[in-house]
Amino acid sequence: MAGHRDTWLKEQRDRDFYDTYAETLKTHTFVCVKDAADKIRKMPAPRFYISSSSLSKLFLALDSGRLPRSLGANAMRRLEELDRRRKELLAERPELADEPRSRLCERLVSAPAPEFYIVKGYAVKVLQKGRARAQRELAERYRRTRND
Repeated sequence: MAGHRDTWLKEQRDRDFYDTYAETLKTHTFVCVKDAADKIRKMPAPRFYISSSSLSKLFLALDSGRLPRSLGANAMRRLEELDRRRKELLAERPELADEPRSRLCERLVSAPAPEFYIVKGYAVKVLQKGRARAQRELAERYRRTRND
């Protein structure tokens, strides 16, 4: 179910994840990257990192009782949270049931998420890559100031 938009959202999630880590470093100290990754992945995220079209397909599968077996634990928890919010929203505002499903899904995915829904091992890799990139950028800035 992954498409171009989902790839972009994954990249955006990784950037947001690293930015949350960098911001958290201002007030927290971590013993190791694994501890940081575990803490950050459970922190609130700016949005749900799934496209509205992919969510729409998952809702269709969920409503028909045919969810893909390949759905991992984090993706399943994310879907359960989005489904809970969908039901809550439709109960509060029944007129939204008449809107196209894509519009409802866009509303759901763009709302803040309770966590990043990211696997711990991958979260560690995101932090390691982000730290390496930050070090390269710092070294480049240092080289530029020395050459000026």
